[in-house]
Amino acid sequence: MVYLVGRYYVFNQESLEELKTIVSNTVAAADLIHANHYPIKLGFKITINEEKIGMNATKEAQQILQKLPPKIWLLYNSVNQGAGTSYRQILFNPTFSREEEGIVVGADFDQFIIDDAEGLESILSLVENVKSKNSLYGIGSRDVPIKLAEHERNNRLRIIHELFHSLTIGKDLVVAEKVEDVTPSYAAFGESSSGLYVMNQRHPAYPELLKKVSSAVQQANMRGFAADYYVAIAASQLAPIGTRYVKAKENKFYQMKSEEDEYSEVLNLISSQTRELLKTDIGAKLYSTLVDPRTSRRIAKFYREEEVLEVQLLMLDAVS
Repeated sequence: MVYLVGRYYVFNQESLEELKTIVSNTVAAADLIHANHYPIKLGFKITINEEKIGMNATKEAQQILQKLPPKIWLLYNSVNQGAGTSYRQILFNPTFSREEEGIVVGADFDQFIIDDAEGLESILSLVENVKSKNSLYGIGSRDVPIKLAEHERNNRLRIIHELFHSLTIGKDLVVAEKVEDVTPSYAAFGESSSGLYVMNQRHPAYPELLKKVSSAVQQANMRGFAADYYVAIAASQLAPIGTRYVKAKENKFYQMKSEEDEYSEVLNLISSQTRELLKTDIGAKLYSTLVDPRTSRRIAKFYREEEVLEVQLLMLDAVS
């Protein structure tokens, strides 16, 4: 049996409205799992920013969550703990190590399709890939063009940033099988931080990865996306990475921002998360990738050279 645990963050009215759709999709997924006898147990991890949305909206969110089937594993997360903490609380939760297979899938339910059979079966296909390759960790590549920021320049910068991580893993270890209409650079180098991950807690290398993560949390701030980035790179050093394309939809943006405001946030994200990664045991490997001229040349085949250089220098400037 596989645990499939969604995570979602409610922080404004738009994200609250989307919660209704996500809960409805989760209910539909539960019905499909029952009807088709899929070996899946569903879970849902919710973070509600009560300070931002207010008491009335918080109560509304709680009422929406009551529509989830009672057998779903439900966990609330404190808003000040961050996305990285939520990520770790799913994939490294000791609850799942007691299961026979010890397989847990953490997914952003606003990005991945779970309310039809094809979507669920694509996730199970990734799980089977992880098991057949005896992988410690699996990454579900999105089968749609990737949009990480609302404005196109900022989207390119964020993708370039993540490609430096994929190339740090190296040897195209996170490249999934080819499909049509996906982001070409991810098709070439792999998507190392997609929002859907498989952890094989029964793998012989899992205790070592858990030890590494515990140490990294002591060395650096892992409350942000650095946790996702770190685990992909660290896990790849211990065992093969499982990969498959998984049914997804375009990332939604719940808060309108000007291009310049978003640009400032993107630069801060790249700088701050790189700074934290460089404090950990994978820092030297990341740094060697950044200073290797072959890395930037490979990425520049897909993006403007000046933008690749901008991201590269920003990441190098994060060296403390």
